[in-house]
Amino acid sequence: MKTRRTRAQWLSLINEFEQSGLTQTEFCNQRGINPKYFSLRRMKLKAQPESSGFIQAVTGDPPSGQSRDNTLRCGDREDVGWQCTRHCTAG
Repeated sequence: MKTRRTRAQWLSLINEFEQSGLTQTEFCNQRGINPKYFSLRRMKLKAQPESSGFIQAVTGDPPSGQSRDNTLRCGDREDVGWQCTRHCTAG
């Protein structure tokens, strides 16, 4: 029967392997894991940056002659246009 592991469990296993001093084959055989699959998971997880689920917001002055449009952008995507009506007043 196959064991499904979460991302956190895989990262823990990979860390355990890296600290073990064993070859990948020895480590996997001791735990009943297919060494080729372990290698694939390790490669994919190490290639992905650890994500906190947040993005960094950067503010700056708008170009000369333009007003701030309060549009939230993520990369090339324009997601949300908003105007604060709770704390700000039009001026």
